[in-house]
Amino acid sequence: MQPDQRPPGPAPNSLQPNVKIDISFIDTLGGDTPARKTVSMLVYGGGNGGRQGRLRATGARGQGYVNIDASPSIIGDGIYLNLSIEYLPELPPDGGQRVGPLSQSLTFGLPSGKPVVVAQSVDPGTSRRVTVEVTATILR
Repeated sequence: MQPDQRPPGPAPNSLQPNVKIDISFIDTLGGDTPARKTVSMLVYGGGNGGRQGRLRATGARGQGYVNIDASPSIIGDGIYLNLSIEYLPELPPDGGQRVGPLSQSLTFGLPSGKPVVVAQSVDPGTSRRVTVEVTATILR
C-alpha cells in the first residue's frame, strides 16, 4: 500500500449501524422451573467502543432491579461487546428467602444474531442458579 493510500472505510459523516442487544436472565430462584426475563436495548455500534447504552429498571414493589451498561463495536460481521450487569430479582410471591445481587463485568466477541451464554453463577447459600444469555444483532 502506498503511503498516501488508506484502507476503505466508512465516510467520515456516514451513519454506522446500530446494535440491538437482548440480555436474558434465566433464574431458578423460587422453584425448580427457571424464570426467563429479557431486557433489550439499542446502541450505536460505530467507533471503537466509544458509544455506550445504559438501562436502569426497578421492580414494581421497588425490591428488585436490573442495571446494564453496554458498549458494542462492530468488527466485520461480529460484535465486540463490553458489558456490565447488576441483577437482583423481586422477592418471590411466597415471601421466600432474599438473595444477593448478581454483578458482572465482561468483555467478549460474539456473532451477530446468535445467542451466547456469557455467564453462569450459583448462589453458595442456596440452590439458586443464574444464567446470562446475550444476543447482539447488527441492524443494517
